[in-house]
Amino acid sequence: MVTVAEAVARGLVAAGVARIYGIIGTSIVDFVDALYDYRDRIDFVTTRHEQVAVSAADAEYRSTRRLAAAAVHAGPGFLNTLISLGIAAKDRVPLLLVSGGVRRRLRGLDAWLEVDQASIARPLVKYYGVVDSPGEVLDVLVEALRSIFSPPMGPAVVEIPEDLWRSQTTVSGEAFDTVPKTPVEGPGLGGHGKTLFSMLMEARRPVILATGELVYSPGFSQERLLRLAEATGAYIVVSGNGRGACPEDHPRCLGRIGFGGGSLAADRAFENSDMVLALGHEFDDITTYGYN
Repeated sequence: MVTVAEAVARGLVAAGVARIYGIIGTSIVDFVDALYDYRDRIDFVTTRHEQVAVSAADAEYRSTRRLAAAAVHAGPGFLNTLISLGIAAKDRVPLLLVSGGVRRRLRGLDAWLEVDQASIARPLVKYYGVVDSPGEVLDVLVEALRSIFSPPMGPAVVEIPEDLWRSQTTVSGEAFDTVPKTPVEGPGLGGHGKTLFSMLMEARRPVILATGELVYSPGFSQERLLRLAEATGAYIVVSGNGRGACPEDHPRCLGRIGFGGGSLAADRAFENSDMVLALGHEFDDITTYGYN
């Protein structure tokens, strides 16, 4: 048997998380204490602000394609994460936030740290799970991790009340085998690859729009993107978050398109194309100058 805190720590290790960023508060101190026993596999990195903790987890995934997590105190600590959760949601970056919650007997009493965290966060995250009893902890954690990497990717939150961390669970060692790990490959084209390739070949002015969602997806390869462009005669343009999808001095890469920094060549190629293959969900008001 393990405690709820130990179950979360072991679950994060099983998921491949190497770092948790955060600020210690009473509602998560038992979790941080449990992490000490896993210090050779997972680091707790303290930050000066909760917004920074979530942004650091976001940045780790963007730069390494490795899932990271953040952990924050209930109430005001959680509220400080909202801007960073919103950024991760907009940019479709996977991360996990572990938040403390008020003691269960204080719920609904307007306790000092009590806010309706779930209602506030749900418009911003893929999943918000609250652990109400020790037996739920692994199920909630697994569902959060699954949601993070299901397209479109994004952040998830697991809230655990302060009085629950030390409770014993019946989670067995084998149960941690069910914890999802970071995928090694993205979702792909869903069986439409040959059709899309033919459409690019038949087009006279084909363009491939490479976005941040493509760049951040597991298994992304510059080489494969360039081979597709060279094989079809398509030019590559990138969104703001798609910078890095291809070397911008490559003859097939025209650079960034859209409001706030699009290059003239990329914008004109995009505007005059007769077929656009958008790899990711950034065919939006920025890349199209307000859909004009």
